[in-house]
Amino acid sequence: MDTKQFGLSGVGPDVQLGKRGPRVIANGQVVEIKDKTAAFTNAQAADARVATGAAHGDLTTLRQLRTITDIRVFAGVDGSSLPGVTEGRVLIVTTAGGGHSLGELLYGDTTWQTVTVSQGAVMKVVNSGITGYIEDHVYIWTGAIWQDIAIDSKGVLYIENTVVWNSAATVVIGTVPAGATVTSVKVRLTETFDGSTEATINVGPDGGAADLYMDETEIDLQLTAPKTFFTFVAQDALIVATDIEATFVAATGGSPSTGAVTITVEYHTA
Repeated sequence: MDTKQFGLSGVGPDVQLGKRGPRVIANGQVVEIKDKTAAFTNAQAADARVATGAAHGDLTTLRQLRTITDIRVFAGVDGSSLPGVTEGRVLIVTTAGGGHSLGELLYGDTTWQTVTVSQGAVMKVVNSGITGYIEDHVYIWTGAIWQDIAIDSKGVLYIENTVVWNSAATVVIGTVPAGATVTSVKVRLTETFDGSTEATINVGPDGGAADLYMDETEIDLQLTAPKTFFTFVAQDALIVATDIEATFVAATGGSPSTGAVTITVEYHTA
């Protein structure tokens, strides 16, 4: 007999689907799908839970997938001027404002919602043009910043930043993790620095000697770009866990008005 009750507004917490079918059981805020004996083993293909994914048989949501296990960032935004919501998309705050901090991730639901990340969380940047981030690079949350964990084609870890002449003199290239050993600094001149000044640059750790890894006398930023490429071996293979900075130096005269240089700092953690 086929009986239908379309007016039901609720059923018990344990419902079996057919005489030999599985059971749908409410267990607190989790919905479990078990076999007819109420046994729950992940070896049973029919067993599953509708819950925040934690076990093999958990049925989770697209939101959890895109904000915990597979974070892919599509664009950078100004926290004080958010775009219209695109459901399922993750953005990163590149300009703090509107109650949103730098590096904060936002997930598109009915509104933009802050993603809670734990230290060690990993994200991938999937588009170009995001200020401070590189397309196709993977970043790890240190608890304070998103750290680029880029690895080149030879398996070398590195941090990299393209910088222009800065009136504040010092620019952060990136942060190396605790226990890392800086091995070399590579500098590629992409735009010649103009002006009468002999523009040069130092590279060193925050709080340490500004020229620890590269000294200003070793490079001339007024040479013809873009063919100029310099490589320096970091002396003493110093172990650090800090920001690596570039400090521009103008020997005489006024500062350049144009110029750009890409700085790559290679390191290892073994």
